[in-house]
Amino acid sequence: MVSARNARWSFVTTAWLREHGVEHDELVLRGRTDLRPDHEVKTDIGRLLSARYRVALAVDDREDIREVWWSFGIPVALVDDEGAIGAPSPALAAVDAALGDVLAEASAVGPSGLEPLTPSV
Repeated sequence: MVSARNARWSFVTTAWLREHGVEHDELVLRGRTDLRPDHEVKTDIGRLLSARYRVALAVDDREDIREVWWSFGIPVALVDDEGAIGAPSPALAAVDAALGDVLAEASAVGPSGLEPLTPSV
């Protein structure tokens, strides 16, 4: 689970996730003294996660952050203010068309959608 929230809110965030049944293996938050814009924070987080995992899917509510995840080759589902996944953008049809396969793979991997990297031979 990734959020640009400040780490000082980790307890509240974890409690909210638990209360709403959102399972996760890890919670990655912005550092306590990090005042950078969200896209910079999530770029660093994307770099970290891409080195540690094969990320199957990112779910975000901001189009500018979708670009960050795409820069790491991570498929993205956008969520609207009501919590529903929005319609795919026409210019992004190729990525959005693959979303069903990614969701199926993510559910096979586990609730977090993250799978440890395995070395290729």
